[in-house]
Amino acid sequence: RSAARAPFATAMVVAEPGNVCIAAGHLPSVARSIMPVMARIGQASFLSSAVTLLTAVASKPSSAPAVAVGFGLLSGACAAAGQRSRHGRSANRGAARLVALRAGPQIELTPTRADLWAGQTLVLFLRVGDNGLADMGRIGKLVDKEVGGALKAHLETTKFTAAAGTSETVSLAAKRGVQNIVLVGLSAEGGEDWRTAGTKVAAPLSGMEGSAALVCIDGVKVQELLEGLLSNLSGGPTKIELLGAYPAGSNAALEQAQANVASKWR
Repeated sequence: RSAARAPFATAMVVAEPGNVCIAAGHLPSVARSIMPVMARIGQASFLSSAVTLLTAVASKPSSAPAVAVGFGLLSGACAAAGQRSRHGRSANRGAARLVALRAGPQIELTPTRADLWAGQTLVLFLRVGDNGLADMGRIGKLVDKEVGGALKAHLETTKFTAAAGTSETVSLAAKRGVQNIVLVGLSAEGGEDWRTAGTKVAAPLSGMEGSAALVCIDGVKVQELLEGLLSNLSGGPTKIELLGAYPAGSNAALEQAQANVASKWR
């Protein structure tokens, strides 16, 4: 909008199926956003794709938008190469967070009981029991019965403590229904940090596909939980449901969490 400002470019990059990164702004910003894509598919391949796009559409009168995208790709890639040489890994780390700004997962409040849910990945939040180890609680025991005792067996083997900031993943042999159970520690009742819990959920979910569900328990703070999750989620399920004992006002808390996370990247 101002001739005094640096040239603008727009880049649209399909990083992987269902994961579209759109960046608009000064070339350095575009560069930071596409560096992780270049790292994944190779700088030469990335540049080649941009040039191919420009070549294919440049002769068409109606191709201005596509040319802009191709130019953005090409210019951003060149700028990215320069930034990589100047800033190295630190620039890549910053860019990784920008790439995560794809369209976030669909999030729903679902009244289904955890042990009756039929998706792929179930997240259970566990507190520390009187013996210093994870307490499955009433909901965990229902889920354990549904999966044939696999959860209890895992806890007895690993001695998971459910300390704050800890997590483990139980992989099940089932070909249908729940295939993974992510366990997230909350520490003792009253000492929970729900934003940290959400952060710990993000890492395992980022590597999983299909649907996922967070099993809410008494005392859950939905907004903090989702802010921690959405701020750190990269890829992962296209749909996340909140099951169980979510409190009154959870829908407003969900919407506020999404708005707060989105505002950080504007």
